[in-house]
Amino acid sequence: QTNNNERYRLLLSDGTHIQQGMLATQKNDLIRSQQIRKGTIIQMNEFVRNVIQNRVIIIIIELDILVDTCDQIGDPKHYVRTDGS
Repeated sequence: QTNNNERYRLLLSDGTHIQQGMLATQKNDLIRSQQIRKGTIIQMNEFVRNVIQNRVIIIIIELDILVDTCDQIGDPKHYVRTDGS
């Protein structure tokens, strides 16, 4: 039996900023099979932006894998919101 409560957190980066993300549970097999791992480049096709405990979390629902793995792109920093949203 698969644990459906299992959630995978990801660090997402566009090369400039880092944002915390979470994979929708129906995509957990992409982590277990190592199709998504450190350095994987994805395209987010469907996602939701949630604020949880005053932190922005991107929930990834649908994605395409563009590159299996690559070195870090740029020198991304955590995004600091200045508008309070």
